[in-house]
Amino acid sequence: MPPSPGFYAVEKSQVQRRIVARPKETMSVISFLRALMHGGRLPKEALVTGLDRMLYHVYRLHGEGAAGREAVQQVVNALSRSLYNPQARNRLLTESPVVLFTLEYIEHGERWKAGVRIRPRNEPLELFWLEQFLPRCEVTEMGGESVCYSQFRRRREAWGGNRHVG
Repeated sequence: MPPSPGFYAVEKSQVQRRIVARPKETMSVISFLRALMHGGRLPKEALVTGLDRMLYHVYRLHGEGAAGREAVQQVVNALSRSLYNPQARNRLLTESPVVLFTLEYIEHGERWKAGVRIRPRNEPLELFWLEQFLPRCEVTEMGGESVCYSQFRRRREAWGGNRHVG
């Protein structure tokens, strides 16, 4: 059964071990966002690379401590807003692509943790929570392994729109 349209976050190792089918098209995160925001061609299936390393560079450039983590949070929030703004969302809902974001490190516990693996010892470094980047992350299976899946809608849209609570 082919994957449902939406965003998936998968570990690079899952793609390398062929557990997750590799889409024919590979794009950088910047190329994908540029195509999405400026009307470029979106493939039916895309492997989007470079998010983890881009965020690691942000982390390093801002001092690797609390300031680095805060800078990463700001970038993750900005990227999420870009993916889920009304123009992008309408386009994604119309074209229904399957988008796989590859990350070096993903861990599912109480929350989805994501980041990079620090060489040479391959130690994981958590940079952000996937729920911040892909709202409504849920566990789904691809090739018998758990991956993170998010539809093209924010959580409040599942409730039927914005509700005023007060």
